[in-house]
Amino acid sequence: MMTQILKKAAVAVAAGMMLAGAAKAGESLPFDVEVGADLFSKYVWRGMILTDDPVLQPSLTLSMAGFSLNVWGSVDLTDINEGEGEEYHLQELDYTLSYGFTPTEGLDLEVGVIAYTFPGTPYDATSEAYISASLPCVMYVTPSVTAYYDFDEADGWYVVAALDAQTIAITEKLGLDLGVSLGWGSEDYNSFYWGVEDDGLNDLNFSAGLSYQVNDMFSVGVSAGYMVLVGSDVKDQAEDDDKETDQFFMGVSAAFAF
Repeated sequence: MMTQILKKAAVAVAAGMMLAGAAKAGESLPFDVEVGADLFSKYVWRGMILTDDPVLQPSLTLSMAGFSLNVWGSVDLTDINEGEGEEYHLQELDYTLSYGFTPTEGLDLEVGVIAYTFPGTPYDATSEAYISASLPCVMYVTPSVTAYYDFDEADGWYVVAALDAQTIAITEKLGLDLGVSLGWGSEDYNSFYWGVEDDGLNDLNFSAGLSYQVNDMFSVGVSAGYMVLVGSDVKDQAEDDDKETDQFFMGVSAAFAF
């Protein structure tokens, strides 16, 4: 497993270096490329603490004419989830194909599909389709609603409503981002992920981040988030399973775009 991970990482790095070299040499690429990596104190997803230790989460996104293809991974940096003979554990590898468009001024829409795979775990792969609608810059915030439907394993819906503040410019290159989101799960979704036979609110999340644009192509950032379970059924089930019902986490990030 580790050999395969290293081979894939080497191919990804080599491809990124070739693309970066082409961009630096002034060659025109037919699509936009973004390579990024986030280092988080733990992996928290939709109210669930998937890894309660530091993780590295690299990503690669190719975009053209509204279409985007993203590959994203999560790698444990400790032995919390490791099997025998493994030093680092690739827990998750996701693939997202999306299309974003603006049907009318002031309304942005995005549709897509996500394939979730878990090469370093016993969990089965699953897939979601989603649609997202946002209203950019309404009274200094961007409200959005995104509905995800797991059509593979869970056969259920997860819907998240979010408010993201307009970036606050601290300096010409340094900006502050603030956000809050609230997630809801359908009965089938909550049954699959939480063991709760009911629909309802799941998780409330607060986020804050500082981003620094080093130059036109490279940016770095730091962020912090706080998650709390707000649905009584989900929260009670988490407590029964001796799981955390709230969590604070931090991260640092770097991104290279051209």
